[in-house]
Amino acid sequence: MFLPTLLHQATAEQQERFFMPAWNLEITGTYAQTEMGHGTHLRGLETTATYDPTTQEFILNSPTVKPDGTYVKPLSNKLTYGTMVFVRSFLVGDAARCLSKACTIAIRYSAVRHQSEIKPGEPEPQILDFQTQQYKLFPLLATAYAFQFVGRYMKETYLRINESIGQGDLSELPELHALTAGLKAFTTWTANAGIEECRMACGGHGYSHSSGIPNIYVTFTPACTFEGENTVMMLQTARFLMKMYDQVHAGKLVGGLVSYLNDLPSQRIQPQQVAVWPAVVDINSLDNLTEAYKLRAARLIEIAAKKLKTHMSHRKSKEVAWNLTSVDLVRASEGNIITGAQMSQVNNRILELLTLIRPNAVALVDAFDFKDMTLGSVLGRYDGNVYENLFEWAKKSPLNKTEVQQTRQHLSNFQVLV
Repeated sequence: MFLPTLLHQATAEQQERFFMPAWNLEITGTYAQTEMGHGTHLRGLETTATYDPTTQEFILNSPTVKPDGTYVKPLSNKLTYGTMVFVRSFLVGDAARCLSKACTIAIRYSAVRHQSEIKPGEPEPQILDFQTQQYKLFPLLATAYAFQFVGRYMKETYLRINESIGQGDLSELPELHALTAGLKAFTTWTANAGIEECRMACGGHGYSHSSGIPNIYVTFTPACTFEGENTVMMLQTARFLMKMYDQVHAGKLVGGLVSYLNDLPSQRIQPQQVAVWPAVVDINSLDNLTEAYKLRAARLIEIAAKKLKTHMSHRKSKEVAWNLTSVDLVRASEGNIITGAQMSQVNNRILELLTLIRPNAVALVDAFDFKDMTLGSVLGRYDGNVYENLFEWAKKSPLNKTEVQQTRQHLSNFQVLV
């Protein structure tokens, strides 16, 4: 975070003095923002930096010192979030990579492992042939691919908007902040749960350090809390969505990623056709699925906004009302988007897709192109030689330095009573 902060927020003179030496590893620095007693509540920070003109130095004071100089605000207070926005956009891609690694290990191992019988007397099939295993792993594989795409989109969006900010256009900054906060939370939460699901899909071997999945999990899990605790991040996005809803409710049209709010039936604008889907629909249509998600998102936002206004109408302050509505803001009840019959069609189609994906599942994870050294997994080896290498890995354990453990000579002194 040190280098991006200097690159995007320092003046040309500051960059010449600090950025290039830092880039060349001639100096080291860190990005320090929070205090022991303050995390998310940045406005409550008490550390100050007071300039002393006699020594031409900044004096850092903590916890509280009244400033005696003049502070010139930046073009926008939100610009100070630039580095955090950059890191959060990076974390979206990191979630994609870590989930992709876990899927690669679990699916490759599932193609090697044989267990149980589907039909009595027949050879034990690969566990990847079991529908339950496919149901666990293939949606995670699809999610990993989706996160790869959204990670690239996030990077491109950040660079585009950041360029506009550099030219003084801050109009898209609130949306960028809401987008990175929400995606950071959603992708890290989802990837974290997905990595654990991949571990369990590998059975007892998945728990072993040799599988590589525990290392992926413990390395990635902190992403759910650093650079913004995920619940707080969701509430940051919710705050932006509430503002956009208020604008639409006031008769104004909104653009960008939240333009779907203009189509809320309550705004007396013709709703999306997905709201009146027939009993039989083309569930393979990406347009239909996209419109369904738009309508669902709009309804969830409307539900949360109405509950927020209800609390405020009871003479509660906006801050208290926000706290009382926070659960709805993070996880509102689902809107009635499709009928039960349509949901049954979706479930049946999912099972059909599992069969279609099965022949290409290993190829799809191979396409991520992770080297064996990068995966660090005995189970997810590219050559499929799992058990030979699992045995070699076990031989390297300190417990297996000798063929017979020293404990045997101590245990031999005990008599076994039957």
